[in-house]
Amino acid sequence: MESDDGLAFDIDALTATVIQEEMEYGGVRLKTAAYLERTRIPITIDIGFGEAMADATQRLDYPTLLDFPAPQVRSYPPATVIAEKFQAMVALGASTDA
Repeated sequence: MESDDGLAFDIDALTATVIQEEMEYGGVRLKTAAYLERTRIPITIDIGFGEAMADATQRLDYPTLLDFPAPQVRSYPPATVIAEKFQAMVALGASTDA
């Protein structure tokens, strides 16, 4: 899949793996690659299901590498993300791969 920003995403290489099945809230890990010219860029996206988040999302400007306008993405506030990651580290111990 190509776009006008020079990136080509390898949709044929897209994989989805169930993660954290043994935990109360599981999810899916998506993996693929994008290419900028001949440079391969690995992409991993983790999607969690079922976990309630207290704070509302906010719109953030996503940084760009090229001279294009920054796209806006919806994200949880940094404090919420850090708290969730810390809770996962405590619950999972050394089994976290982050």
